[in-house]
Amino acid sequence: MWRHVISALLVCVVIGGGIAGYSAIREGQFYLAPVVLILMAMMLTALPLLICYAQSTSLQRQVEKLASLDDRTVSNTSHKIAFSNLNSIKPAIFDQYYALPMTTFAFVVMFCWMMTNAVYFKPEYFQVPNVILGGLAVIGKADPATIQSYQSGTFVAGCFGFIGAYIYINWRLLDRINNNDIYPISFYYYAARMLAAAIIAGIVRHITPQYGANVSVILLSFTIGFIPDIFITSIVRRASQVIKINSDQPDPVAEFVPRNSSLLMI
Repeated sequence: MWRHVISALLVCVVIGGGIAGYSAIREGQFYLAPVVLILMAMMLTALPLLICYAQSTSLQRQVEKLASLDDRTVSNTSHKIAFSNLNSIKPAIFDQYYALPMTTFAFVVMFCWMMTNAVYFKPEYFQVPNVILGGLAVIGKADPATIQSYQSGTFVAGCFGFIGAYIYINWRLLDRINNNDIYPISFYYYAARMLAAAIIAGIVRHITPQYGANVSVILLSFTIGFIPDIFITSIVRRASQVIKINSDQPDPVAEFVPRNSSLLMI
């Protein structure tokens, strides 16, 4: 059923896009870049959902193969255990349990990709001081060009943090679906992780002003999104050192930390 629904939606999107594009061309208001970026955002939003759809198809085929062995001798052995285990797995499909989590996840991905693609369409928006984008750097600044330069840099850092998180989540989603270890709460977790990666990348950009508009900001932001746990721990440790709140147990001295050795030495 869902295969027909998805196919019908894709056909509607293609037809609707064709009609809108034809109308825009006739009126002389066709802008290729926004149309391409919107389509790209839709495709990147659909990618994680199609991965989940592939899991349900693969699981259904496995169940059908095991069901075809019911009238054979193997059905009296471990076949029943494998069959019951596969039937107990709930694939990530658009049902009553996964509908809201997957919709929330798709909305967050679509919103973040749209914001990432549209960052330079209205550069004048960055001329207005913003607490999140400007931080302490724009306080007392009156030059719109200076404010725009700094705030757009913070926004770009957040965008690359999101891109890093998006790549990590797709890789993680493939791994969990391959092991049939996906749950509805996972989509809420992944949506929150993408938003957190973008925010943390912006914060790190504020606390490392020495990088300015250097390419290191992009690399650092992408790494924050791809491996956020390391940077969260580092930020907490640095903040604890600044306000002099340290744990009772100090970190071990580097020379006394054991090195990685081969397991053959055990």
